[in-house]
Amino acid sequence: MTLANRMGQSANCVSRFAFGMLGALAVSTAILIAPSAKAEEVAAPAPIARAEGSGPPLWVLRDADSTVYLYGTIHVLRPGTAWGSAKVDAAFDSASEIWVEIANQDDQSAVMPVIQQLGMDQSRPLSTVLSAADFAAFDALAKANGASGAALDAYRPWMAAFAVSMNGPLQAGYRPDAGVDKTLMDRARASGKTLRGFETIDLQLRLIAGMSEEGQVAYLNHYVRNADGIVDNLDQTVAAWIKGDAAEVG
Repeated sequence: MTLANRMGQSANCVSRFAFGMLGALAVSTAILIAPSAKAEEVAAPAPIARAEGSGPPLWVLRDADSTVYLYGTIHVLRPGTAWGSAKVDAAFDSASEIWVEIANQDDQSAVMPVIQQLGMDQSRPLSTVLSAADFAAFDALAKANGASGAALDAYRPWMAAFAVSMNGPLQAGYRPDAGVDKTLMDRARASGKTLRGFETIDLQLRLIAGMSEEGQVAYLNHYVRNADGIVDNLDQTVAAWIKGDAAEVG
């Protein structure tokens, strides 16, 4: 596989999954801001399947001229997951602005420069950065997911972590397109609401890529060594979030 091909595959991987912070760190926050004067109403998309009970918690902050709804979200979910609630629908309908962690998560033009500059380095391959035992463990995990350590050898450690960390959740049925952030963004666009992001995809990637090499190696090794538990951890987080157990999610 050529470096250009690897870069193309990496861009797709990062743009789809980076905002999920590698699955196991899939919790974020959405903020819905409602003005005191009710905005013009627009027909909303079909409601999300209702969660049992009251569903995930929603916090409300108010002052003299505005209302802010704070809603914990999950970046990746299995399609059809029931997480909706009347309170979230009402908050969304009343809001004029929707804020999410990253609003430009699918922007390839923002992702590619980070990969080109910081995602790969053929002069310092993983096989020379990792210990022999750690590279063998990474190679085994990569092969279990249709790749290999040799094919990914030019990746920087942070990029290699991205390459292998989401395979388990994907095989278990998790999808970024079914995540809460993506769902709320799609609804916001369909409803003509203002959509804003606290960060950009390139900023978040650069923060991760900016770790020291030692930190990146620890980051990669963590996901390799805990690959078998990523899906279970994500399942538990989603279940706790849906039933409104903020302490367990935290």
